Amino acid sequence: MRKETVAIIAIVLISIVSILAVYSYLNNQVTRLVDSSYREYKYQYVWHIWQNLNFTITNLESNDTELALYPIDSALSRFPGFGWVGSVMGQYSADYNRLSNNETFIQDLGIVRGNLLAVREHILNNNISESDLAYLLASEDAFLLWSDNLIEPVGNVYRITYIDTILLTFHDLAQLSIPQVSVNNATAIARLFLDSKGDAYKTGILLSLSLEVVEPNFYWHEIFSIPIPDVNGTRLCWLVEFEQASRPGHFFSVWVDSESGEVVGGTQCH
Repeated sequence: MRKETVAIIAIVLISIVSILAVYSYLNNQVTRLVDSSYREYKYQYVWHIWQNLNFTITNLESNDTELALYPIDSALSRFPGFGWVGSVMGQYSADYNRLSNNETFIQDLGIVRGNLLAVREHILNNNISESDLAYLLASEDAFLLWSDNLIEPVGNVYRITYIDTILLTFHDLAQLSIPQVSVNNATAIARLFLDSKGDAYKTGILLSLSLEVVEPNFYWHEIFSIPIPDVNGTRLCWLVEFEQASRPGHFFSVWVDSESGEVVGGTQCH
């Protein structure tokens, strides 16, 4: 009887060890699947887009518009698709679903893709502008941010870090549009606007020029008591800064809407 009891205990122990071994093996396989799936997604989509936008910019900076077409086409063909993520990732997809189920984020991605298509057409027609290049650079930075934070282990659970930052970055990118007003036209508009306001506002040399998203402040409209344009929300503007002709060392800044060409703000050094 004692031998039978020992045998039963031994069988039970062997069974438990076997079950634990099988569980450990399956758990490792699942973990490898998740790791592999994340790596595959990073390579095939987000990282792939960033890399190809980088190639596009490099070729454009080398004045090779023909070589710039292939990588931007490749980037556009791999724009994020979310359908398979939930079924493959299981519990690990909770963070990712915050992106894939966010309607604003999906809409923003669609706008960004549309703008990149517009840039592609400019490349195809050999009509690339500084603003096109600026949009490519901003897009590259956004996808690099997403790629860098796609796989971040926290304990034994994979998380996507800085989701709110990713959402905000792509929302800001979607607010940018490919400017209709060229950099040269924006400079001319800003200079004419101030030069026509009298000797005190004559412009000197051009000090700086940048393309930025700003909240119009209608500074010059208040200074000159002129009607304020019907503009709401943030705008993509050329920020044009001149030295004051009558006061060297001081500046005027004029914000020119990159779509309409209207002056929507600025400031000055008193």
